[in-house]
Order: sequence, then structure tokens, then C-alpha cells
Amino acid sequence: MKRFATKGLLFLLSIVLMLMPTLGYASAAPNHSAAGASVVEITTGRILYSKNGDAPMPMASTTKVMTALIAIESGRLDETVTIPKEAVGVEGSSLYLEEGEQFALKDLLYGLMMHSGNDSAEAIAIFISGSVEAFCIKMNERAKELGAKSTNFVNPHGLPAKGHVTSANDLAIISAAAMGNDVFCEIVSTKYHEMIPRGAGTKRTLKNKNKLLWNYESATGVKTGYTKEAGKCLVASSARDRLEVVTVVLNCPNMWDDTVRLLDFAHEQYWLCQIAIKDEVVTEAKVENGRAETVKVQIKENLYYPLKVDGTEKPEVKIDLPTNITAPIKAGQEMGTIRYYIGEELAGESKLVAAEDVEALSFLDRLWRFLSSIF
Repeated sequence: MKRFATKGLLFLLSIVLMLMPTLGYASAAPNHSAAGASVVEITTGRILYSKNGDAPMPMASTTKVMTALIAIESGRLDETVTIPKEAVGVEGSSLYLEEGEQFALKDLLYGLMMHSGNDSAEAIAIFISGSVEAFCIKMNERAKELGAKSTNFVNPHGLPAKGHVTSANDLAIISAAAMGNDVFCEIVSTKYHEMIPRGAGTKRTLKNKNKLLWNYESATGVKTGYTKEAGKCLVASSARDRLEVVTVVLNCPNMWDDTVRLLDFAHEQYWLCQIAIKDEVVTEAKVENGRAETVKVQIKENLYYPLKVDGTEKPEVKIDLPTNITAPIKAGQEMGTIRYYIGEELAGESKLVAAEDVEALSFLDRLWRFLSSIF
């Protein structure tokens, strides 16, 4: 049976919304020079802003966000990578790796994300999958799993290639998923790192190319990119007052200043609202064959969602409970589902559980209740 939330629950949500930040906000979207742009809240994946967000475009070295994610998820970070000849002399940004040098896979990831080493990208791809082509299959499969719709990877570094494209929204979604990985976050937030060879090889001292790590206080990552074909590209992330966002700009002549505008826009116009409180009782459900005629039902988990600070977005609450609920019932037993909507958009959902035990009636109890009902 589908039920709408009680007035009490809606009242509590209204109180939460009344307590939201009272920051100033502007109704206009930020000005920027990007051909494609997107802003996504990391924990929920909600798109907060988009311009030409689904248009396929080349993305240069921001490709390496997916390269790094695939490598990290392989679980082989501590393994030793011997640099193959295929990775030596790759054009563009380079660590100048030499055939036979040996590094931990994790060290090569620092070289990939901090220094944008194209040779590191090829070495990683060959180590993980045996060939660049096989690695790109993994990249495309993972992109689809994450919900990317306009993305196709042809190489692991982002050098110009026919059909090597993404969209601002896709890249933001991919980057948000990557920022959910602790190892990835550690790497892209590092300012300086030393790559220490294992056996043969030369030590390399790295400085992160992401200027925002120095001049934007809440910056947390992630990746720069440039080719003549793709133009200037930048994926950036920021965490402030519990709100974590990723911004993407593609073919953006003024990428640093424009990214700051997008980050400021997100933090000034959105806040992370707790829309569901764990263990909050939201309704009572009728119980058949129980010593109590109803059971209190509570929310199983906390839910958060980014909402506009101007108060124009108010979640609609819908509760689904089964038609027949029969005792015995144990506290914590799943009873149904609560969902929160912003318009047609699902903001979050949680299981509903019993807040208390309800014992079943014995035969004599049922008989007594029946007799009492007719006399």
C-alpha cells in the first residue's frame, strides 16, 4: 500500500529546511568560457549545473581520471611494474621513463595524475591488461557502469585520436566516482611526491600541476589537460561545509578562473541537507494478529542531498508499506520504503524498519478478541 508521509514528517522536514544556511545567492548561472561544463555533487551524483553537458568532446589528459580509477580498482597498487619498451618515448607530457625501470604501480599513478605522464599511462595500461587496447575496453565498460552516455576511450592518456571523446556531464560523473575512492583522493590531493624506483631506475621528484591546490582553499583535486584539439580542460574538486563537488570544463580558454567561478557557484547556491534521520519514527502501520494493533516504523539510515539555499526545493516524501503486516514482528525488521523526491527526481530512499517488537496473539488471545468484538 502506498502512503504519503504524515503531516508530522513534513513538518520536521520544513524545520530542517528553515535551518539551512542563509548565505547570499544569485539566480544567474556563472559566466565562463568553456565549450562544455558541469558541476556535480560527489556523494549523490546530482548535477548542479551543466552547459552543453552531454555533447561529446575531446578531453585531453583528463582521460587519466579513468585510467587511475581502473588501476586502483585492480587491487595491485603494491606490485612492481617494469617499464615496457612500448611506453618509452610516448609524445606529449612525459616522465621520460626508460625501458626496464621498475616502480610500484602506486608510484606510477602519482606520476600519471600529478605530472600527467603519458608514458606512465601506457605502462599502467599494459601492466593491468596486457595491451592498451584491452585496457581501453575496461575503461569503456567502467564508464558505462557509472552511467556515462557520451564517452568512448581509445587510449589511456588522452592524446588526440579519432573517437576519443567524453562529455562534461560524463566526466563529472566519472570523476565523482573516482573521488569516492580514498587512494585516488590521496593521490590527486598531493602537492609533492618522490617516485622511488625498485631496483633499476631513477628517482623522480613530482610537483602537482593543479594550481588550485595552492590557491583555492577548499580544493581537493583532480586533473588538468590540454591538447590543441581539446583545448584547455580541467577537472577540479572542492569540499566545504560538508558539500563536496566536482567541476568539469572542456575547451575552456580561461580554465582556472572559470573553474573557481563554478566552484564558488556550487558552494554559494547549494548546501548538503539531511533529508532523512536514522531511527526517526515516521508513521505507524496496522498489524494483524498482534498484541498491539499498530507498530511504529522508523527510518533505517541517514540520507543527505544537495538543495538550493534559496529554499525553492522542498523534498516530497512518499512511504510504501505492504498491505498486510502480520505479527510477530521484531524490532529492526524491514517493513517498507521511504522515498524523497525533488520534482520528478529521486533524491534518496531508505528502508523502513520496525521500531519495536510486536508479539503475535495466542489462540486464546485471538478467541477472546473475537468474542469481545461480538458482545
